Amino acid sequence: MPGKFFVPSLIIGVASFGCSQSGSADYATAVKASPEAASAAFSAEANAPAAKSADASLAANRTQPAPQIQNRDIIQSAQISIRVVDVEKAERKATDWIRSNNGFVESSTGSGLGAPSAQVTQVLRIPAGQFYSALNFLQSQGVRTSQSITTQDVTAQVADLSARLQTMRAQENSYRQMLSASRKLEDHIALSDRLMGLRSEIEGMAAQHKSLRAQAAMSNITVNWVQSADAAAPVKDTGWFSQAWGESMISMRTTLQGIVSVLLWFVAMGPIWLPVLLIGLWLRRAHRKRAPKPTEPFAPPVR
Repeated sequence: MPGKFFVPSLIIGVASFGCSQSGSADYATAVKASPEAASAAFSAEANAPAAKSADASLAANRTQPAPQIQNRDIIQSAQISIRVVDVEKAERKATDWIRSNNGFVESSTGSGLGAPSAQVTQVLRIPAGQFYSALNFLQSQGVRTSQSITTQDVTAQVADLSARLQTMRAQENSYRQMLSASRKLEDHIALSDRLMGLRSEIEGMAAQHKSLRAQAAMSNITVNWVQSADAAAPVKDTGWFSQAWGESMISMRTTLQGIVSVLLWFVAMGPIWLPVLLIGLWLRRAHRKRAPKPTEPFAPPVR
């Protein structure tokens, strides 16, 4: 038996040695013929696995999608005061521009309309992407006297509410399944109470989530239009002296208008107060005529 296994093993060993000697002989022949070519071939064979790994890594990176920048939920609001020549004209222009850019006027109030000191306050809602374009348009209508811009990043709050809503809705589905499978009355009542409480929390949280998303989608701008005769749009503000002079002229005109209004009121009410005044004067004069004259005191004769 040992002889049978020895012969095949010997044959395999001789064959392997022959192949090894053949390979070594070929390599030696190549080195003698061209040492540079042999070295290059050896380096290529040695670096072949690393090159294959690098190519595979590059291919994997090419197939991965590029990272996307997450859209942020930012609530933008602004309050701005603008001095214009005609507040009603400015209000109409602002309304038309806001509506043409997918916005709307939430409210509009005016005071002293028709007077030189008229004012109009508008609350405008505009898509978040048009927020600064709207501010630039409003400022171009006159002289900006004050401005305040505030921003609030609510991305984390919106994400937190979304995750909590998803968890609570999954819990609600579990409660519904448990309620349908319950057989005892006390279990049914307890599950119903929990389900009603959870449903109330979900509705409140969903309303808050919707409100935040709506405020982030539509920015808020409160603009106060102030009428002034020396505010020619789009003339730049020339300083405090010009502003003070314009305000003093407006105050003087307002005072004169008040005095004239009082005089006109007296004239219009003349048929009422004039007869009363005349009757009062006549009664006073008649009383004086009827009153006895005072007697002079008796003076004794002088001796």
